[in-house]
Amino acid sequence: MITQELISYIRAEINKGKTREEVRTALLSGGGWSDADISEAFRTVMPVGSTNPTPVPASGVKPVSINPRPTQSGSPFGALPPLVINPSKYTKPVSGAKAGGALKGFFIFTLLALMAFGGYFFKDQILEVVSGIKDRVSNISLFKEETIIVPPVEERKEVIIPTAPIVAKNCGVTTAPSIDGPMLENDTVLNCIGESAASCTWARAVFTDPLFPTQVEIVTSGVQGDMNCSFNVSYASNSTLTSFNGKSLAGEYIVCPVKEVKAATADKEGKLTFSNPSTGAYGKYASEIYLYATTGVFIENDFEQEKIYAKGCVGSFVDSVIESYKLMNSKS
Repeated sequence: MITQELISYIRAEINKGKTREEVRTALLSGGGWSDADISEAFRTVMPVGSTNPTPVPASGVKPVSINPRPTQSGSPFGALPPLVINPSKYTKPVSGAKAGGALKGFFIFTLLALMAFGGYFFKDQILEVVSGIKDRVSNISLFKEETIIVPPVEERKEVIIPTAPIVAKNCGVTTAPSIDGPMLENDTVLNCIGESAASCTWARAVFTDPLFPTQVEIVTSGVQGDMNCSFNVSYASNSTLTSFNGKSLAGEYIVCPVKEVKAATADKEGKLTFSNPSTGAYGKYASEIYLYATTGVFIENDFEQEKIYAKGCVGSFVDSVIESYKLMNSKS
């Protein structure tokens, strides 16, 4: 009686490249198995007339149907069903020239033809013949499973850095600076905003002014080591001010990268010149940020929207100032 252990042993030895006779000899000499058990186990490993479903053929290759001639009356085998040969059913050889491929094809065809016309009664004899042919043909991998070892993919470990909710530092309320006035370097609110801009940390304050935006905020984005810092200057949402063309300024804003800030200095004639900001003097630096957002960026770029946008400075306040400027010029 055969066991799963015997079947597994035969399959493993054949996969190693051993011939049927070599496996049979080993089992008879040292395994204590009978010849009948070994033959039955071989039939299980390499069944004849397998009922497995016919696999779908490879693209462009059609199964070949062979219809044997009807047997004569009184034949012990009866009428045999058509035999379907599907080329994609067989394992492709690992290597070999075209001549080897043709030899394998002939070998497979011969094997299946013998199985069809020999019938189940001669399957043992057929398998013996097949085993003998296999031993004499080199580089044939028909009975060898082609093992493909896929290298392991390096596991990607996602590093999650816990972050606390960003809370803007409230720097307080102060009077807005002006170009022709003092820079209020000792103002604690200005110093708070200037320091936040220099260190790229989130902060907000209110700069009271009768005409210009009053809400000032330093905002940050990006990841640690690659932070982007911008200022956001806007009107309060309840502001009653309107632009030159009558448009409400409530909530209008300008956002600009802090790195674009320039210090504006007025000469005796009122003409502005621009230079690098005073990043080391926090109060003065905050004043320069506010004045650049409300007037400097427009004067430096001749009130041209494309130039201002090219610096990364955008917002509804930019559009309103330029519209008002054009309307004023058209009426003058």
